[in-house]
Amino acid sequence: TAAPPTQPLPPPPRQPSPRRTDRQSMAIDAPPPENGTSPSLASPQAAPEMTVDQDEGDVYGGFRRRFKLKKSRSAEPWSTTRKPRLPAIKRRIASAWAHNYFWLFLVVLAVITSISAFVMDETAANLRKGLVNGVLRTGGSQKDYGVILYIFLRVCITLIAVELTKRIAPIAAGSGIPEVKSILAGFSIPGFLEPRTLVAKVLGVVLLLGAGLPIGKEGPFIHTAAILAELLMRVPFFARHTNELFRNQMLSAAAAVGVSAAFGAPIGGILFSIEATANYYATSHYWGAFLCATVGAFTSRELAFKSYGAFSPHFDTVSYKHWEVWIFLLLSAVCGILGGFFVTLFTAFVGLRRRCAALKMKGLSAIPKIVLGTNLGFSALVALTSGLFACWIGDFALLGTREVMDDLFSEFPLREDANPKLHQRSRWDERDGGVGASLCLFIVFTFFFSTLCIGLPVSNGLVTPSFAIGAGIGRLVGEALRTLTTSVTGECPLSPAGGYAIVGAAAFSVSVTGKLSIGVVISELTGQLSYSIPVLFACVVGLGAGQLVEIDIYAMIARLKALPHWPAIHAAANFSKTVSDVVECTKAYEEPCLALVDDHPPANVQDTLNSATHVVIPVVRNGVFVGVMRVADLASAMEGDFTAAIDDAWPRCAPSATLSHLCFLFDLHHKDRVFVVSGGGRLVGHVDASEVGQALAAKMPAQETSNPMRDASAAYWRGRRAQLSVQGSGAV
Repeated sequence: TAAPPTQPLPPPPRQPSPRRTDRQSMAIDAPPPENGTSPSLASPQAAPEMTVDQDEGDVYGGFRRRFKLKKSRSAEPWSTTRKPRLPAIKRRIASAWAHNYFWLFLVVLAVITSISAFVMDETAANLRKGLVNGVLRTGGSQKDYGVILYIFLRVCITLIAVELTKRIAPIAAGSGIPEVKSILAGFSIPGFLEPRTLVAKVLGVVLLLGAGLPIGKEGPFIHTAAILAELLMRVPFFARHTNELFRNQMLSAAAAVGVSAAFGAPIGGILFSIEATANYYATSHYWGAFLCATVGAFTSRELAFKSYGAFSPHFDTVSYKHWEVWIFLLLSAVCGILGGFFVTLFTAFVGLRRRCAALKMKGLSAIPKIVLGTNLGFSALVALTSGLFACWIGDFALLGTREVMDDLFSEFPLREDANPKLHQRSRWDERDGGVGASLCLFIVFTFFFSTLCIGLPVSNGLVTPSFAIGAGIGRLVGEALRTLTTSVTGECPLSPAGGYAIVGAAAFSVSVTGKLSIGVVISELTGQLSYSIPVLFACVVGLGAGQLVEIDIYAMIARLKALPHWPAIHAAANFSKTVSDVVECTKAYEEPCLALVDDHPPANVQDTLNSATHVVIPVVRNGVFVGVMRVADLASAMEGDFTAAIDDAWPRCAPSATLSHLCFLFDLHHKDRVFVVSGGGRLVGHVDASEVGQALAAKMPAQETSNPMRDASAAYWRGRRAQLSVQGSGAV
């Protein structure tokens, strides 16, 4: 029987495919669509799905999830602008401030210093004008009681300044530049950068300048700026970032802004601060000094716009003949020698005062001790005699330094009928003998009394008086040569006498201070570059001529005050000496040291600590010198990683190294001990700064140290200076 035909089975019902979302259909890891085509990303239908801010339509979401990528902040027209995240911006600002906070510190320091200098300068100028115009010229004549009252007030103001300095801060007396140099060299001078010293410094220089004494202001301004920098670093806003490197950098910048505020010469101020306060200058400090000096000069100009330029001569582009350069060189040599004698005279007065103070006499025989040996007696004598002499020689001696220098640097004659820019009360030509006699009296007055005023126990400076003395000498030579050539030939082919005054001021001030940057300061002060080449020649010649007679006055003040300093070589015979001439290098090192075997801590720690004679102990690994360990860190180093606490950057030298290189290491690293290491790294000895100082201070044979100019000086004062010299480097 045939089987019945089978019916075909119906097809299974088609299951509806799961609906694909737009995100799945557009994702890279999604299965392909049924039709095998994929929508174009550039199609209008797909464009709205690329909006970055819409998570549901992020076409690259799967790719980012797979590779853990961040969203791209697209700038396409269809993307939405995001608001900045304030916490991130705050973090960036905080990070930038943590690394660049010193910019704000420098600006604040420059502004405060310039404002302080402007207030001090204006107060002193108004006080001086009040004494001269309101007291001296009472009744229209200088021969009445106005002269007596003026001298009386001059003496009283000077004594007040001396007594205030003594009671508030005696360390504020003097220029302050040698002390700032010692601090930047790594030494500590207690009380020098304290607020009370700032008060004494400001009051002293304002009162002395107001009394009309021939002193300067650049040293007190540098000291004031250094104190302001130290006080700013104590403010909690800046104190959290302060360290030793930052402190040295800010004090260096303060010295630059101090000179810039005193003279309005930022470039010369930077160079002068480098020369006056550092033997070796870190170039990383230069930009800070430049910024601080520039901001300070700008602030000074805005505060006193009409009188910003210190002096204002107007010369031609090249106002001198080329053959006059030889006259300038001869003038520079003369001014340099006179500058050396200026320092010698200052040293003589200091020695005389010290001898009078050591006298033990009573009655009338004690008058020299009272007048010269006491601060009040000597100050009253200087104020009284300088006031009498100034009233006698003429009105030009009663003018301020700026007015006098304006007259001396003028390109016109010093006569009222021929010089429209002459100060109204100068009267250089009213004395018998004319302008030449007035200039001679002015030079003698400023030369003699400036050396006395520098020794007063009050804040004072010396660069401005040296400017005035040199300008007077140069002006006198220029006037004499012009008069001589006019009387012989009937015409004058020479340059204006003001040009000789500029050259003389540069040569004399450089010989006194020993700083070649005075040439740049002079060019900035005058606002003229016409005499730039003669001025630079004058600086070099004046410095060389002055050093033949005496060392510069800042080095002499540091020597007389016994300020701490690192040893330095001056005599030519000492340049050939080596370290082996100072320390014995043939024997084994006998001082206590820490011996390491490989990286294992030493076993003789307690014995070494008990016999230690210095703040650091040398560390030797397998017989080779590797560094030092500070005594204060020794206990903590034994508990932790000993090798990590070793200071491997401590200065060292070979026995064959010269003393010049050894002095360089002392001054560069600010360390009072240098270890001597042989060629194989074996420790053979150490050299202290005091030992080098004693070796350099040892008297050399006469034939090796002979100097014609210095042999011509008085033998007594030469011996006196040798007794007062610093023996060694002092305490660190």
